[in-house]
Amino acid sequence: MDKLQNAIVIFGLDNGQFTLNDIKQIYRKLASANHPDKGGNTETMQLINTAFAELCKYFETNETLDINQEQETAQNFDFSFLDTLKTLHGVIIEVCGYWVWLSGNTYPHKEAISNLGFKYSGAKKSWYWSPTINISNYRRGSKSMKQIRKDYGSQIIDTEMQPAIN
Repeated sequence: MDKLQNAIVIFGLDNGQFTLNDIKQIYRKLASANHPDKGGNTETMQLINTAFAELCKYFETNETLDINQEQETAQNFDFSFLDTLKTLHGVIIEVCGYWVWLSGNTYPHKEAISNLGFKYSGAKKSWYWSPTINISNYRRGSKSMKQIRKDYGSQIIDTEMQPAIN
């Protein structure tokens, strides 16, 4: 699943033809509902901003975005699981691009984390989640967490149990 398809899923775009102005309107609605100053959370806003940047990059070379439900699987997405993660003691939450990674003391919380839709990476000893985790089986190869952080950036999220690490 490429970055554009991740952005389509995050924005919840269904069948139709979209222009840059349509995307901007959807972004404003998502930003208004999820902005940290208006009761949203930082990690959700970061995912929305990353998706918006990817869609804007698409419109630099294209006039419209055509989505056909048979080709794309667009879903409305709920980011409320991030609030649940913040309450798990000893779990480090890290956002890298579109992906959310969990590390630290996750073993006592493995059932709760799994129920939230996270998958476990044995090679990285971390749990991971992406908006399109159940859509694509395509595997691009194994990257270390260090390489993922370098390629996509990284933000460790402040939780109720520990302050953010910068």
